[in-house]
Amino acid sequence: MAGVTDASTRQAKEQLGQQELQTDLQRDKVRAAVVSAWGVNENSVAIIRRRRRKSPRGDALAGVREEAKVGQRTTFDILTAQQTLLNARVSACFGAARSGRVSYAVMSAIGSPFDRQSGLATAQYDAKVHFDQVKDKWLGLHTPDGR
Repeated sequence: MAGVTDASTRQAKEQLGQQELQTDLQRDKVRAAVVSAWGVNENSVAIIRRRRRKSPRGDALAGVREEAKVGQRTTFDILTAQQTLLNARVSACFGAARSGRVSYAVMSAIGSPFDRQSGLATAQYDAKVHFDQVKDKWLGLHTPDGR
């Protein structure tokens, strides 16, 4: 029987080593995801700040309208200027929305409890509740749901 115990011990040590390697790999993946999401987020924030500084206020459209009053522009030119202004404003809105999506990716990568802020109807993990469920159980024999 001594050989069985020794073999079981060696097997457990090998399994522990494999689990530690898997944990290290998973940790590296999470770090890479966080670094990537953070870089994209920083880039998006910079783009949005730049767009806000250059926000379309309609100055060009006002100039085209004034030129049309004196006969230097046509109705088509006014409509084109209006469409250009509208496209620029829509693009700025999409940039802000994209930044929110990227921030969500960063929070997801770091495991932030963003579901509390988002109002999602999800069960929250409470370590104290889990501890209370297993504190009187025999070590390693049962799970909190009784299996």
